[in-house]
Amino acid sequence: MNVPGFVAAIGNHPSQAARVMSRDLEKLGMLLRSPKVSALGKTILDGQNGVDMGKQEALLRQCLATAD
Repeated sequence: MNVPGFVAAIGNHPSQAARVMSRDLEKLGMLLRSPKVSALGKTILDGQNGVDMGKQEALLRQCLATAD
């Protein structure tokens, strides 16, 4: 979608932390380099949906490293 003046925020929902693979992080990194992407979002630590907080924290750290 190409709408003038609009940009995207991308990220992984914390409930999917156990399912994210390295190729997902690579794609995230590619998308973050786009001028149409302005933010990394929805990457939080909530401990809900039965996902281990350690896995959520690891995903958060990997996403932040990818965005750096």
